[in-house]
Amino acid sequence: MISKELVLCTDQERWKKEDTFRIIKKGRKSAVRVLNSQDEADKYLEGQDDKNLSIEVAKGKYVRCESYCNVAEFCNQYQKEKL
Repeated sequence: MISKELVLCTDQERWKKEDTFRIIKKGRKSAVRVLNSQDEADKYLEGQDDKNLSIEVAKGKYVRCESYCNVAEFCNQYQKEKL
């Protein structure tokens, strides 16, 4: 059993994908638009007359941790974020 703490990785080392803000239309499976900030999404909705639109936050992922890291199951940093 590993008793030492692993060294923390940076976001760059973990291939972090940022959160995105998806404009969703009721009854549609895919997003109408995908934007990079809440502010951009709010501004987009202000210019729309359609009341069936809403904003959905898609949380960013750590691609390397989820798919490529051999020690992710032992990593305290990754395990805390999964909760």
